[in-house]
Amino acid sequence: MSDDRQEQGPLTTDGQPNYRMGAVARMTGLSPHTIRVWERRYGALQPDRSPGGDRLYTDAEVQRLRLLQQLKSAGHAIGTVANLPTAELERILVTSRARAQPVGAAMASPQYTQALALDAARERFLSAVIVLDTLAADRILAQLVGTLELHQLIHGFLVPLFVEIGDSWAQGRLDAAQEHAASAILRNQLAMLLRLYPGPSGSRCVVVGTPRGEWHEFGALLVALVAGSHGWRVVYLGPNLPAGEIATAARRVQADKVLLSWVCAEPKDTLEELARLRAQLPAATALLVGGHQAQIPERLPQGITRVHDLAELEQQLALD
Repeated sequence: MSDDRQEQGPLTTDGQPNYRMGAVARMTGLSPHTIRVWERRYGALQPDRSPGGDRLYTDAEVQRLRLLQQLKSAGHAIGTVANLPTAELERILVTSRARAQPVGAAMASPQYTQALALDAARERFLSAVIVLDTLAADRILAQLVGTLELHQLIHGFLVPLFVEIGDSWAQGRLDAAQEHAASAILRNQLAMLLRLYPGPSGSRCVVVGTPRGEWHEFGALLVALVAGSHGWRVVYLGPNLPAGEIATAARRVQADKVLLSWVCAEPKDTLEELARLRAQLPAATALLVGGHQAQIPERLPQGITRVHDLAELEQQLALD
């Protein structure tokens, strides 16, 4: 009898954990899977546990889930609102409802519909990665690669996906195995896609990779694809290469540019590594460094260019 009461309704009062997962799912309209994903991936909630290990939720947490569900239905990406205070969620929901007519018109647009579809695809991909269902994650990515225009794939799906994976890994919502699985899937698909943009014979060449100590290659993979799509011949070296190896490769292929992604590597060692690389590269070879949430100072050693975002990189590649 006590188990039924725990499943279906309040156990305690005064802000204590009242509800088990099944009751919360019925009260919010969310599936248990979605609730778990929102907790683990986005840190939206931190429920207590019963002595037997079951999740237990307070009234406030149930209300928070209802707010998140309503905001998601209104078109807000869960990743952008999951960590906001509950009072801020309420404010955003009120604002969204006050603007319901303009929002409704925008929701009818093909761009808005596609944005929602890509958000849903990212959620499915990351949900598959979390449970290490690599076959499902690979199918999702392969379908998008085969159906989206390259610009839509890069800016509508891959860039937000890389940012979310990087943030989730840095904040402990993805463990090393999950991050490596995602990396392997993305590397394989993007490598196949990159072969569609070999660069014309005699085209200018870029070398792409990450410096010693930087194992996160999402940014580098994306940079390689962008460079290839702009007609550059791309030599992709992968992650964690010492300065001497990068310089040797750049000289061997007579690279016009070396493009490096820096996300989490230790700042002092990486700056020293970049300075060594700059000293070993030919003077005519440009060295550009960028990366999401990287610890890159605005002022780098002489001869090294800081690239702030993908749009800035695309401008430079298009102009040269």
